[in-house]
Amino acid sequence: MNNSEIRIGLIGSQSMHAWAFAKVCNEPDQNGNYRFPNARVTAIYGVDDTPEHLRVTKEKGRIPCSVSPLEELFEYCNAFMILQRRGGEHMAFAEEIIKRGCPVFIDKPVCGTEE
Repeated sequence: MNNSEIRIGLIGSQSMHAWAFAKVCNEPDQNGNYRFPNARVTAIYGVDDTPEHLRVTKEKGRIPCSVSPLEELFEYCNAFMILQRRGGEHMAFAEEIIKRGCPVFIDKPVCGTEE
């Protein structure tokens, strides 16, 4: 991959959405073609998960590496998806990503409570 390609970093691996999104980007079809030729999930930060489930998610999604802490994710990625289940923690991650000028997608509501 070169610098013009989208290198997606996932934040959160507890939800099955992590490996599902990764699989869509990282798994070629029977002819070796990718659904999104210029996009790959390149790293995951399993902040909300057990090491064992993170390993399974990484394998199912064909994700090359897992990282910790969040700052390490920026070394591998130029776009991000926040997939963690706890909505109250989304904004802290999103703000850090936006400060760096990177695109971000948040899979769940950006809140934890009605307040």
